[in-house]
Amino acid sequence: MIRSERGANAVLIVFLLVPMMGFGALALDVSAQHAERQQIQRGVDAAAIAVASSCARDEGTCAAGSTALSTEFLEANNGTPVAGEVESAVPNTDDNEVQVVASADFPHFFASLIDGDSDPNSTTVRADATAEWGNPISGGTFVLAFGYCEFLDATPGALILVQNNTTERRDCEGTFARGGFGWLVSPDCTVEINIADPWVDGTTGAAGSGICSDVLHTDPERNAYLESMIGTVQLVPIYDDCRRIGTVSSGAGDCPGANNEFHLITFAAFRITGMVFPGINRPDPAAPPCTRSCTGIQGEFIEYVELGDGYELGDAPDGGVTIVRLKD
Repeated sequence: MIRSERGANAVLIVFLLVPMMGFGALALDVSAQHAERQQIQRGVDAAAIAVASSCARDEGTCAAGSTALSTEFLEANNGTPVAGEVESAVPNTDDNEVQVVASADFPHFFASLIDGDSDPNSTTVRADATAEWGNPISGGTFVLAFGYCEFLDATPGALILVQNNTTERRDCEGTFARGGFGWLVSPDCTVEINIADPWVDGTTGAAGSGICSDVLHTDPERNAYLESMIGTVQLVPIYDDCRRIGTVSSGAGDCPGANNEFHLITFAAFRITGMVFPGINRPDPAAPPCTRSCTGIQGEFIEYVELGDGYELGDAPDGGVTIVRLKD
């Protein structure tokens, strides 16, 4: 009885070999297609960010080159074995967003061994990504705020000096605090700003006394921190009014010294190139000079595109800062 069953397993294996090969081929193809889709997804993510950044700089011209730009970024992220192609990349400037769609015809390499077809079947692998751009209305900023007229009067890219101890800017339309800047009160050197809740505690003191009090315990520590900002671009809020804490603004902006509030209206980007404060003497020789009893900050307002998810976008005066990010 046992002798007559010899070879039965071999027959069974022969019958199972084809479906086993089929399942193996299917598993390999599915894994390869998943890898291909991930590759294309990385490409369209990069492409959507690139097109949105282009629109953030110039909405009037970004649509014309959106497909070519998307193709460039898709190809830069293409892998093997199949290169993807852009199906669509049309910016919607009314909603400030762009969706990039790309696909690739992925052949069934191993599955073709099973069906014997000389022209392998393929599956279209598709991925899409949507990016948006807009003005920030809330998010984290540096502990410095500038008066509106300092921003309004500045030429983008031109070096300026914003003084603290001048009275000339008191009558500048749109800003009322003594000097052209103030410090925002923050124990840890970060300030979360929401333009919808615009009044924020601050001081017009020259050296930012009291800022970052939880992490900067001495004047040398504070000065070293401020000096480290030279050469960096900082997102800073712009204020158009100030008042004593607990009072109603009279429109006269009577708020010298500490215990003040600034009325913030938008975000701007400022490249800090020099500063002169008590304990800090790092002037920028290329900027308007800060001499004698002057205390102030030198630098330039710039057009700036920031990649980030830490900001809420909405309606705010254009401060030259645009946030670009992928949408879920």
